[in-house]
Amino acid sequence: MKGLDSTQVDQLKEIAEYLYQQRQHQEISLEKIAKQTYIPQRILQALESAQLDILPEPVYIKGFIRRYADALGLDGVMISDAFDVEPASLAHTAPEMQPEPAVSASRPAPSRIEPQTEPQIERQSDRPSRPERSSKPGLSFLPWLGAGIAALTLGAIAFSLLNQPPKTAVVNPTTTDAPTTKSSGSSSAPSSIVAPSAGSPVQVDLNLTERSWLEVSVDGKVAYEGSLDKGEQRTWKAKKSISIVAGNAGAVVASFNQGEAKALGKAGDVVTVAFPTPEKLPSN
Repeated sequence: MKGLDSTQVDQLKEIAEYLYQQRQHQEISLEKIAKQTYIPQRILQALESAQLDILPEPVYIKGFIRRYADALGLDGVMISDAFDVEPASLAHTAPEMQPEPAVSASRPAPSRIEPQTEPQIERQSDRPSRPERSSKPGLSFLPWLGAGIAALTLGAIAFSLLNQPPKTAVVNPTTTDAPTTKSSGSSSAPSSIVAPSAGSPVQVDLNLTERSWLEVSVDGKVAYEGSLDKGEQRTWKAKKSISIVAGNAGAVVASFNQGEAKALGKAGDVVTVAFPTPEKLPSN
C-alpha cells in the first residue's frame, strides 16, 4: 500500500499496539476476531503489526480498525477517527482556500447597487403606458375566447376518451394476480442461492458501482487481492466454492451462476460472502 505519510504511519502503529494489548488482555484469539468481523486473519495480523505492504488503502484500514475495536467491546468510531484517511499535507491546503473569496467581494457590491436605483425610477415612468396598451386589445379579445371555447370542448372529448382505458386497466390486474408476481419473485431468489450439484462449476460475476477493496478466494486459495474502481467487472470460476471479502460491500454487485445480481451489503461495510453458502454446499 502506498500514500501514507509519517503522521498516518505513527497513528496506525499507535492504534495497532493499543488493539493488540486490548486483545491480549481479554485473552481473545485473532481467529475469533476474524470470524466475528469477517476480516481475513492475515489482514488482522498485518493491522496489528502495521505491515503497510499488505494493508489496503487508508479508507479501508479505517473501516478495519472500527470493526476490530467494536469486536473487542471498545468504541470503534472514536478509535478509528484517530486515524487520518488523508495525508496531513492535503488537510493543510484546505484552509488556504477560505480567505480567497473574502478579499474584496463585499466592497464593490454597494457601488453597483447605487446606480440600480435610477433605472428603477425610469421603469416606473413606463408603467402608465401599460394600461393604454391593455385598453386597445379589448376589441381583439373575442378570437381568443373562441379559441378557448374550442380548446375546452376538445379537452372534454379527450377527457371522456381517457376515462375508457381505466376500465380495461382494471381487468388486467384481475387476470394477473399479485400473488403470481410474488411467487415469481420468490422463485427467482432461491435460484441464485441454491447450491449446484456435485461436480458442477461455480461462477461469480462482479460489477463495481464504486471503488472497493476485494479479496477473492477460489477453492480455498487467494486468487485476487486489491482495489477495483467504479465500472470494472470481473468473473471468477471454481469447482467447489468462491469466497469474497469486500471492504465496501455496497459497491460490489455480485451474480452467482448468472442469477440475480445483488449488492454484497451496505456501503462502507466490510463483509465476507461465500458462493454457494456453507449451509447448502453439496456433501461428499
